[in-house]
Amino acid sequence: DFTFKQLDIKPLSLTEEHLNEFTRKKQEIYNSADIFLQISNSEGNAYATLDALACGLPIVASNVGLFYKDVPEDCFVKLDWQRNNDEEYVRSKLLYAWENRETLSKNARNWYLKNYRYDDWLVKIRDLVDNFSNTKL
Repeated sequence: DFTFKQLDIKPLSLTEEHLNEFTRKKQEIYNSADIFLQISNSEGNAYATLDALACGLPIVASNVGLFYKDVPEDCFVKLDWQRNNDEEYVRSKLLYAWENRETLSKNARNWYLKNYRYDDWLVKIRDLVDNFSNTKL
């Protein structure tokens, strides 16, 4: 049997101290979980799911947003978003994730660390801003 917990943490304010506490609590929840289930019909960047990847949590996610084609399939268990309401289908994917959690966890964390480093992101953003500022409108 699986126990489902909804992640619902809100920072009290946007001070650095409160954000650090928010991040600490969020990491505690991720690290106490066995599997992260993202079962939506549409997603953008899926930050909560990326946080779970960073924590090395096995992911079962709908194939939407980043999990449509950006995240490699050896890093998570893919759910067909059109079958999210099929309880047996979702249960089988959760079971597969549980049985393969060590490999999924390792692959996911390694991929995340390789592709979402802050320094790399900063270079991309600076390049984007430089390119935009050099564009004539």
